[in-house]
Amino acid sequence: MVIAILFCISWLLLAYLITSPKALNRREGAFLFMCILSVNISVSWIVGYEMGKIAFAKQPVEYLGYLLHRSVLVPLLPTMCVNFLLLYRRFWVRASFLIGYGLVMWGIEAMCLYFNSFTFPHWNMAESLVTYYLYLLLGWLLLKGYRRAFSKQEVRAA
Repeated sequence: MVIAILFCISWLLLAYLITSPKALNRREGAFLFMCILSVNISVSWIVGYEMGKIAFAKQPVEYLGYLLHRSVLVPLLPTMCVNFLLLYRRFWVRASFLIGYGLVMWGIEAMCLYFNSFTFPHWNMAESLVTYYLYLLLGWLLLKGYRRAFSKQEVRAA
């Protein structure tokens, strides 16, 4: 059940990202997605497998739900949130996107916990929420660095 719900959520979010107004171009969006994906896989490997703080499902379908959560939803949502933060300049709109980002990530994680896709024997959802906001901060900083590195005239001419 969890894989069907997560697949539907991923599909809808990706369709929305494609059709929504964008402040990021394709290269910037792909760069953010891939960087957050690689950091997320590394962090989840260290926390889950090396430190043993996350217990994964033994059933293949539930584990596939965890992989879909880790590999699609976690990098996609910070990329979308950075796009919206760049697109809208008003403080309250940005604050609502930041709060909504946390609530959506928390809700998706609570659903995965409900369907036993993974459990937290030595980790809690508050630490997970901090991790998700750190991914968002990382995405923001990586985008600033990317734009600074590729805004020079020499790079554009090449």
